[in-house]
Amino acid sequence: STDTTYTFSLDETGGFVGLISPDEFLMDKVGYGSLTDPSLAEGGSPAPAPPVDGSLERKAYSDSTPSAMVGGIDSTKGNGEDSNNNSADFIIREAADNPDPQNSSSPTETSVIDANANSIVINEILYNTSSGNGWIELYNASSTAISIDSWTIKAATTTAQIYTIPSNHGSIYGDLAGNSFLVIY
Repeated sequence: STDTTYTFSLDETGGFVGLISPDEFLMDKVGYGSLTDPSLAEGGSPAPAPPVDGSLERKAYSDSTPSAMVGGIDSTKGNGEDSNNNSADFIIREAADNPDPQNSSSPTETSVIDANANSIVINEILYNTSSGNGWIELYNASSTAISIDSWTIKAATTTAQIYTIPSNHGSIYGDLAGNSFLVIY
């Protein structure tokens, strides 16, 4: 189910999504597919572009595989892998593996992250859809709630798009609970 709504129009062949704190600190970025500027991807290496109705999902661990992440041993281990290399940190989820994104009402998951890593990450992106209804999923990989009031998501393909997470938005937003998800359609 939807936590908040914003119409993103992400390019099917390549693009960039950034998560920025209110003080303009880049918390996380994901470059995917064919990029004209490789520096838009962490590590200069974008995550691959998934097929129609497939998504990019952040791994739980560096050695997580698609089968381990989809119903396997890593499926409930959170999505905290952030080596700052998009091509190494994400798996492709096929269309059949994407019933719904995890959101604020999903069960919490336990992840192990580097204490120096950013705690809120872009967890999963579905953008190449046959229905035109994609989404961006955020994950708080720490065990502590973190305020996401007024954070922005910037998406760039052929045009730049900015979505600001609203302040004072009640129990769904404000603080993103530890080991929890937020999805923006």
